[in-house]
Amino acid sequence: NTHNDNNYKNTRELVINSLLAGALLGFANTTWGGVQFFAIVFSGLFIISSFLSKDSLPMIKSSSILVPTLLIVTAIFPRPGLSFVTGPAGLLLLGSILFLIISHIVKSNTESRNHIKNSFKILLSFILVGCIVNSLGFLSSVTGRYQTVIFPFQRTANPLVESVAEHFVPTGGMYFSFYVVLLFLGAFGAIQSLKKRSIPYLFVVVLSIVALYISSSFSRLLVFSTIAIAILASIGLVELTSAIFRSRSNLSSKKRGSKSEVSKEVKLIYTISMIAIISLPVGYPIGNGWISAADVPVTLASSSIGIRDQIPDWEESLEWIKYNTPHDSVIASWWDYGYWITVMGERRTLADNATINQTRIAQIGRMFMSNEEEGVRILGELQADYVVIFVVGTKLVDSSTGRIYYRLGGGGDESKKQWFIRIGGLDENDFLHDDLFTPRNNFWEETLLGKMMPFTLFQYVDLNTGRFIGDEYQEGGRKRGIEAIYTYDLEYPNENTNGPLRLVFTSSSLTSDPKGYSPEPFTAILIYEIVN
Repeated sequence: NTHNDNNYKNTRELVINSLLAGALLGFANTTWGGVQFFAIVFSGLFIISSFLSKDSLPMIKSSSILVPTLLIVTAIFPRPGLSFVTGPAGLLLLGSILFLIISHIVKSNTESRNHIKNSFKILLSFILVGCIVNSLGFLSSVTGRYQTVIFPFQRTANPLVESVAEHFVPTGGMYFSFYVVLLFLGAFGAIQSLKKRSIPYLFVVVLSIVALYISSSFSRLLVFSTIAIAILASIGLVELTSAIFRSRSNLSSKKRGSKSEVSKEVKLIYTISMIAIISLPVGYPIGNGWISAADVPVTLASSSIGIRDQIPDWEESLEWIKYNTPHDSVIASWWDYGYWITVMGERRTLADNATINQTRIAQIGRMFMSNEEEGVRILGELQADYVVIFVVGTKLVDSSTGRIYYRLGGGGDESKKQWFIRIGGLDENDFLHDDLFTPRNNFWEETLLGKMMPFTLFQYVDLNTGRFIGDEYQEGGRKRGIEAIYTYDLEYPNENTNGPLRLVFTSSSLTSDPKGYSPEPFTAILIYEIVN
């Protein structure tokens, strides 16, 4: 009876845990596409366990509950819906379960010495079938971002993927500065996990390998490496602490089997040292520790320039859109600002941060870089009513004359124009100098974006000496510390009722007077109404 009770209890726990895990993962799939990461982890776990575990029945039972629950919960929501079930992630999960079941059946009917060889044959057959199914076009397509994560060498093939700051490849230095001592504890934890041939530790190993591989593609995916490092470092810390604190056999003792205890002083020194080492990155280096890294406002609050200060320009602009534009208005802007306009401005946009419609984003890039006539034609084709641009720079005041000059650059559209060109399929040399950043005169005179930015080139200046060097571009440009200085010059004022555009809103940081002679940043949002 006791044996039966234990079996019942274990089965009940397995069912409950599998149902709960499947439901939570299914719901998580509806909130962020990155949760598909766990489809790879579980599929890898199912496949590898068939090679290492003699008894696959518990894994088959658990996976047969977890995966269907995950797929059902995911499918009942509009997004991603059934596309997840019939897509690569869903079919990978189902295929890995089928492989596990077939492998178990083959194991049960063959000699143990042939188990691994037979499992490899079955796995190769599944891979072959998967390649055939994919080549026939039965699988739904995978977006460029997902392809780049799986195949990092494809990165340069898509300028839209390259243009996103969060898609930059993390360096080894970033891993070290983020995790510091946790990396070493994690490495020790990984070694200890590999020594334990149990399913929980196997899960940790698979999760960690997949997480570190994926996080190496995009800096934004470092969040997955935190899962791996946190678990492995915890295992490493526990194993190291246990090894130091546990009693050990005293082989030199005459009495065989006697125990020797680590002295209290050694335990105390170890404890204090470990706490100090783990706590050090919290505040050191000063200004760049974990607390400082976390003490950054949301991008909207700082107008997307990443400083620890409240800058109200975007909040002002979104409030103006919400209360001063018709409810059925369509706003054209670069995709970076789509979610803000949709959620806080409560207006439709042509593209947003999901970047699903890459053709539309390329069209918007061409619109900004086309001449006035062609750009307005594209806006009409897209049925837009307003155009929003974002310009970041610094105000410079001449102390002798009080005249205000402007230096551009800092994360707005002035710094993204090269991506507008590349994503739009245009030639950078037609618009930019040889540094592929400084605009040529035809950018200001012939492109719609150049005309919408209210600036005119004054002179180039050597930032090292502060000396003006004329209005002709110097070979090498920004590489030699030479940058352009501009004056304010509005092409489409509010009074411009004859079209094609008229400025209806300018955020406060551009229009406010400088507080002194020190350089002062501005984060200008300009909203233009399309007149005709």
